[in-house]
Amino acid sequence: MAVHVRCAKCGHRFEADDSAIGQVARCPQCGHRIIIIPPSNRKPEPNTTPSSIIKTQSTSRWHRPTVWIAFCAVIAIALVFGVFLFNRPTPPVPSASLPGKDHASSQSTAVKDPVPIDKAKSPDLSSLRDFALVARQIRTGFSEGITFNDLDEKQIRLRDAYALMDRQALPTSLVCKAEDAFRKVRELREAWLKNMHSDAFSSAPPILLAEPEMSIAGTALDSFLAEYDRSKSR
Repeated sequence: MAVHVRCAKCGHRFEADDSAIGQVARCPQCGHRIIIIPPSNRKPEPNTTPSSIIKTQSTSRWHRPTVWIAFCAVIAIALVFGVFLFNRPTPPVPSASLPGKDHASSQSTAVKDPVPIDKAKSPDLSSLRDFALVARQIRTGFSEGITFNDLDEKQIRLRDAYALMDRQALPTSLVCKAEDAFRKVRELREAWLKNMHSDAFSSAPPILLAEPEMSIAGTALDSFLAEYDRSKSR
């Protein structure tokens, strides 16, 4: 007759021959040594499944005095820290003091004086001085009378002064008017020289034949000199 045996360690159930009663057998699953006893003498075994063991251990852990002591210590520390934060004194707010000698001196040192803004500097017209001088002489010659030799000599001086002009230091509008005046005077000289070698030289003076170019050059010189005088007066 077979005897039903249950392993006390892993809970595995297996059968053993009744001839093995009183002897030691091993559990076929975990190898635990078990004494085979008759069914009538076997006491009911408690429920020791792994889940119940874990539940028993987890519930019995809270019954340990050390766990309760640690829990109470954490609660006490949290309460003390909360009371400290709640009763911490706030920093005093500085009251506004009446204006006095010290207060005025501190304000005078804290507030800086505004930096004065420099006025717009007048343009440097030094490189254009000789050009303007010769241009004025040519314009006066147009009104009072000018010969070709005089125009030719002044046009050469105007060319040299034009080459020394510093365009970076001068206003753009003034540079453009100076270039236009120089170009118109050069065109007047070329037209006058061309008329001197033409067949019409015997019938009319060369100055009359170049009158349109002289009028255009005079307008360009007037425009340049007016702009130069305005820039100089700033």
